[in-house]
Amino acid sequence: MVTLGLLHTSPVHVPVFDGLRDAHHPGLALRHHVHESLLERAGREGPEAVAPAVRDALAEAVREGAEAVLCTCSSIGAVAEALGPQVGVPVLRVDRPMAAAAVAAGPARRRARHVESTLAPTWRWSRRRRARRA
Repeated sequence: MVTLGLLHTSPVHVPVFDGLRDAHHPGLALRHHVHESLLERAGREGPEAVAPAVRDALAEAVREGAEAVLCTCSSIGAVAEALGPQVGVPVLRVDRPMAAAAVAAGPARRRARHVESTLAPTWRWSRRRRARRA
């Protein structure tokens, strides 16, 4: 059985991802790691400020058997993804497929966000993606 670690910044995501697993991949083992302070601090100080704490959270997931980790927070997703080589497992961003689909759809798009700290990381990613595609 494959074990996927999930790094959340809110406990509300736990039942959502459990439901998705149950509906689509019932054989997948999930290990949830909820660190609310990461979002709070990233909002105040910027995502890069939480890199050491994100690395610790990812390392914790690996110690508990995660073969890959999915970061479910757009505010810290880029930081988490960049730390994958340091923790030795693939680290994926939950927003990457959604952003890729938006970029592929064409030039007109809107961004919805729950907290201000999600806007800049998503905007930077989509700008880089559009530049590569051009």
